[in-house]
Amino acid sequence: VHFIGVNPKYRRRGIASTLYSYFFDVARANNRKVIKAITSPVNKKSIQFHREIGFQIEAGDDEIEGVSVHTNYDGNGGSRVLFLKHV
Repeated sequence: VHFIGVNPKYRRRGIASTLYSYFFDVARANNRKVIKAITSPVNKKSIQFHREIGFQIEAGDDEIEGVSVHTNYDGNGGSRVLFLKHV
């Protein structure tokens, strides 16, 4: 899966959680053990959401606004928060 996003008008209705739940089921059925996700360090709602559904932030090499990030993950200046979830 490259991207999961929900139009702001439809958030807080369980749509993203349902999409991720289905993805976790498919991953388990295919013997996958770890799921990774990324988001921008300024996207506080995404960080909160991923934590709520059981992702943990993987320690990076820097910190932005109290959140561990991987610098240049998306190229020069593209720091990202990396999440891991064991399924």
